[in-house]
Amino acid sequence: MEVFTGKIMEFPEIAVDYFIRCGNCFTFFLSHCHTDHIKGLDSVEFRKHLINGCKIYCTAETKSLVTKRSKLTYLNEHIIILKLNEQYTIHTSTTECISVTLFDANHCPGSAMFLFQKPGAASLYTGDFRLSDAHYDILNSTRNIKIDSLYLDTTFFAPKVSFFKEFPTRLQSEETLIDFYF
Repeated sequence: MEVFTGKIMEFPEIAVDYFIRCGNCFTFFLSHCHTDHIKGLDSVEFRKHLINGCKIYCTAETKSLVTKRSKLTYLNEHIIILKLNEQYTIHTSTTECISVTLFDANHCPGSAMFLFQKPGAASLYTGDFRLSDAHYDILNSTRNIKIDSLYLDTTFFAPKVSFFKEFPTRLQSEETLIDFYF
């Protein structure tokens, strides 16, 4: 996430998993509640965006995890929950709107991929994801959509994270998360 600035080239009116140097963006999407994806949510700059009415879109599980963090509870009223596999129309300004569909990223509880669409453009943002058989159904469901850009999280391509000799299973990750919060 260090290189990605949250901007989707075809959709300059939104930001994804990036809440630092927001510019005039007032529509934000959060793929999941890991620290490398929520940087800036507690920043002074982002709080100014909240005062001006910005919204954050994510899954119910991600909202719950974000607002359980003591310094982020104030975000509760600014987060709008979107369900997986449903297409939504989101107004990104008084004159612009986009379509977004969330798909299960199979990474951690609440994680989602975003398919953004508007006339003449479509982009898929994966965030962190674990490919599974279910993703083939997702790919088939989007077969008739021309994807102009694909944004992949490539954290594990970086040499500095090569210390992961054995990546935890999804079940181990869920158990650790449950132990931490409950």
